[in-house]
Amino acid sequence: MRQQKRYFFFAAFSLPLFFFLQNPQTSESIHTASLALMKPFIESGNRLTQITHDTQGSLLLFLETFRQNQFAQDEIERLQSQILRHQELEKENQRLKKLLIFRDTLSAKPVAARVIGWDPSLLRKMILLDKGTKEHVKKDMAIIVSEGLVGRVLQSAPSASRGILLTDPEARVSVVTSESRSQGVAAGDGSQKLSMLYLDLDSGVQVGEDVLTSGVGELFPKGLRIGKISAISKSLDGLHLLAQVDPYVRFSKLEEVLCLGSSRQK
Repeated sequence: MRQQKRYFFFAAFSLPLFFFLQNPQTSESIHTASLALMKPFIESGNRLTQITHDTQGSLLLFLETFRQNQFAQDEIERLQSQILRHQELEKENQRLKKLLIFRDTLSAKPVAARVIGWDPSLLRKMILLDKGTKEHVKKDMAIIVSEGLVGRVLQSAPSASRGILLTDPEARVSVVTSESRSQGVAAGDGSQKLSMLYLDLDSGVQVGEDVLTSGVGELFPKGLRIGKISAISKSLDGLHLLAQVDPYVRFSKLEEVLCLGSSRQK
């Protein structure tokens, strides 16, 4: 009985509503009201869809622009590295060409070598060369460049050699001035300057004179350039003159050198 009552009330409510909705005017009114109610939601949905579409497009454009920019940056870095390599090769070619021209002016045949290392000590001035006894680089050979004397070979192994620079505190070489022909000894003190020691008080040496190897002792070939006298003073004991010499060689810039033997080493 209760089930039948429920069906009765449902039919009583639903049938009038059904016929009411079948009325064209009523249906149109409901549709209009529904559209008015749904319009804000539809417009918001459309705007959200457009925003999503625009955002997606902007994101894709940003990612593509970023990718292209990264590619361009990588290409720029690659080209810059290539330019630097070409510039370095050009500089090396110029140095080697200058060294070869200088080598052709020498009476003896030198051995070309590269500087591959430096002594880490602040007190010593040493270099490591990539040539050794297998290439006929021997102890006490002169190390030279086109600007002048660099130093000498201190030790020589089969595939490498160790050289001492003129600026080393223990380096010594017999020298002579170009004009007054004053004899002395060029010595290093660990700086970029040299000193010419044991000059006679009446030597007549002058500022501006070139200093060359004298060939005394036959350790170094005669006539190799050392530097130019920039100042003259008396030694502490007052028995000799002391000259400051500015070297022609830029020791901190050495990259390629020649190893040259003297007549004593042949």
